[in-house]
Amino acid sequence: MRFRMFLLLIGASTSLLKADYINVALNSGTYGVGCGSITIDPGEPCAYSPNVPSTHKSVDLATSAGMIKGEAYAAYGVNKVFAQTSGTEYAQASSEWMVSYSVNGLPLGTPVNLTVNIGFDAFVSTSGPGEAGFRIVLNNESLVPLMDIFTTTNGFGGDSCYTRPGSTLPGACAGAHGGILSRTVTAYAGMRNLMTLNVGARAYGPALSDGYHTAWVDSIIVPDGVTWSYSVQSGNPLQFQYSQPSTAVPEPSGEAAFAAGAVGAMLILARLKLGHVDRQSLPFGRQGVSGR
Repeated sequence: MRFRMFLLLIGASTSLLKADYINVALNSGTYGVGCGSITIDPGEPCAYSPNVPSTHKSVDLATSAGMIKGEAYAAYGVNKVFAQTSGTEYAQASSEWMVSYSVNGLPLGTPVNLTVNIGFDAFVSTSGPGEAGFRIVLNNESLVPLMDIFTTTNGFGGDSCYTRPGSTLPGACAGAHGGILSRTVTAYAGMRNLMTLNVGARAYGPALSDGYHTAWVDSIIVPDGVTWSYSVQSGNPLQFQYSQPSTAVPEPSGEAAFAAGAVGAMLILARLKLGHVDRQSLPFGRQGVSGR
């Protein structure tokens, strides 16, 4: 079975809701043990929570097929996901938010190009026939994700990751990944604009996808003379600001891209113990919008 196709557990349905929201979802199950599927949180996989400053879900199960762990957290501008399996199981975790905003200072409807910089820090690994992936999708553009990492030790599969162009051999994309991703988004002056970010982790046993070290909005660069405002949010959770020297790198390719994530990568490696995450290094005390 190839588990590379990853369903964003929230995106398509909740993006139709035109109010700010935060959502997280977990889904998991087992294969090949004759017990069917085990779904976390039966019924609705996630709860629609409008204007709630944070949402979190976690699961830690021992099944006849092995261990399943999953965790997802979201705040406006911050996403954390974690999925781990030890046998013939699968786990998916998804974190998403949507924020409505306006840009002003120009005639109504004038296109305004914004530079959106997203930081991320993730680790993926597999063993046996395992497969693991990590994905970031901005504004529901699932066909052109901001980041996509897939690794497998299945000899019939192949790896792919934006951070290591040309790495296709099984296991080539395993390990730590991190950096600042940059994409231009067009908003329209004087009108209500929407921004969403969906971050997902998936694992098919035995595998680990740890994005709990966070994806976050590093900055959104606004042209001089243009102001911004939020429809609902207070403060500045999406980090709107004027032009400044940027360390952002283009996505999805570039041999030297993601050098900025080297320090974060080493931090992740330091947290790993025998291929498993030390959960003590992931305190929920860092959950605030400014915490990463």
